[in-house]
Amino acid sequence: MADVDYSDEVSQLNKKCFTDRLPDGGFYRFKESGDRLWVIADRLKVVKILTEKERRKILDDANYDEVESVKPYVRRLTKC
Repeated sequence: MADVDYSDEVSQLNKKCFTDRLPDGGFYRFKESGDRLWVIADRLKVVKILTEKERRKILDDANYDEVESVKPYVRRLTKC
């Protein structure tokens, strides 16, 4: 279990994230452009594997459009 919250330490950094290491024994929250919030940790424990139906419900509830979200990445990859 990640016990140490590094969020305060990371918030003082210029880039608002560790660039040279993982948060040892802990985690921090990283806000990406827009409203995306990531939890960065040095390890994780899977407690449940979602079914496809559960996965889709979570994305639908969040109004997340997978097709639209992947388009910028597809455009970048097709330019290579």
